[in-house]
Amino acid sequence: MSLQWGLAQGQANDDCASATNLSPNAACTAGTLGGSGTQAGENTSGSCISNTFNRSVWYTFTANNATMYLDVEFTQLVSGMVWCPVRLTALVYGPGVSCQPGSGDIVGCENMGDNDGLISINLTSLTVGAVYRVQVGYASGGGCSIPEFCIRTGNHEPSYSCSTTGGSACSFATNPSIPTVTSTCPADSTPELEENIADTRCYSFTATNDTVAFNVIINSNCGAGNVTAFSWQLFNLSCAGGVIQSGTLASLDFTGLTIGNSYTFCYSFTVPAGCHHNIHWPYTVGASVLLGHTVIMFTGTADLPYANQLNWIAETEGDPAFIVQRSTNGTTFEDLGTVYPVSGKKEFIRHNDNFPLPAMGNLKEELPYQQYEFEDAGLLPGQKDYYYRLRFEDSDGNEKYSEVLHLLRNAAQDFAIKSIVPGSGEQWELKVFSPADATGILDITDMNGKCIALEQVQIAGGETSISLEIQGISSGLYVARMRMDSGISALRFVK
Repeated sequence: MSLQWGLAQGQANDDCASATNLSPNAACTAGTLGGSGTQAGENTSGSCISNTFNRSVWYTFTANNATMYLDVEFTQLVSGMVWCPVRLTALVYGPGVSCQPGSGDIVGCENMGDNDGLISINLTSLTVGAVYRVQVGYASGGGCSIPEFCIRTGNHEPSYSCSTTGGSACSFATNPSIPTVTSTCPADSTPELEENIADTRCYSFTATNDTVAFNVIINSNCGAGNVTAFSWQLFNLSCAGGVIQSGTLASLDFTGLTIGNSYTFCYSFTVPAGCHHNIHWPYTVGASVLLGHTVIMFTGTADLPYANQLNWIAETEGDPAFIVQRSTNGTTFEDLGTVYPVSGKKEFIRHNDNFPLPAMGNLKEELPYQQYEFEDAGLLPGQKDYYYRLRFEDSDGNEKYSEVLHLLRNAAQDFAIKSIVPGSGEQWELKVFSPADATGILDITDMNGKCIALEQVQIAGGETSISLEIQGISSGLYVARMRMDSGISALRFVK
């Protein structure tokens, strides 16, 4: 099986029969209502349509989950200066309807209706595998200029709570610049948030100081004051004991922390009226500082049916040995085993725009690094939560700990991406385990969340090898995700 990598492309289509297909969880697809009209038989009015359409464009997507979202974001005007958002509407029809669908086929509909610049439709009770049609309509005339937009559909992230987080927050030793954060930290962007929406996000960190500050960079069209009703809460990583600290925008410092312990923080907010949020980049200052002789990246998967797989990349000026530790409550850890570097296996990376290393500042010198892995096959019956950290000595002989990695096992997630192995030239091999024949959606994203490739793949029971042709892809960190009806498996890799 061979996949060609490339950036998703798309254009607006004026006819339902020639609709542009949207791939779930792909990058936003540019669209325009310029030059469009309406076809005979099209639905141009209804309860959610404030003005009868005289322009519309069409899209389709195949549902990969019972719950999905559809976002339509205003980008600019084709010409003129008068933007009339109340005249822009998105409608979703389905499942499996043919052209032309009518008002009785509508499963989702929203009018922009204000000036926040975003339509975000929450779709529920979808039929997995069924095709849905999307109509973006606009009523031009009356002095209103014609808009351009981008459109995307995808899967919701799980609802955040102390026990369900977005993973480890990006960490820095000192206050970073905005470009440093947005280029090196993972982006939280699905779906975009409309005006007046209240939301909560949760992340974890390991304290290397007794005081740790946090902040969030938000990409939005809100201008100054891009949140209201902002508050935060701090928990022990295991969530036992409930809230241990709380605060507002007036103070973003966690104090009185125990060095070496891991914590979870949650922040809640409301999007102000008249604007929307695109992306959040949460980060901490003074937490797990990734400097000197230390771990650059620590990831893992709990999707293997027989074990938890841990992977990490470490800067190796010396020859460190890593002691893998495990906990079932996030507080008390025990040693599992020791992983030693392999002689002669060092490689070199340079911190630059193509390979940004968290918390390395403006360091431009080449750094030796090595990739490590550890398989925890001693799983405990009925145990779902596993916490891992790495213990090692830094270049000065001081004992250090990595950030804590939380893996949650789910019996339904009985498939996994096992490995991604570089081959000769541009040919790489991805290995996937599945207990039975299945169909999956494979997507590859960079560390900013941008989709590089998206493809449906057929997987045989057992281990399947998928050939990836890496053409024109810059060196850097990437994430491979396999989505099936039973869940999602992900694995980070370096090109």
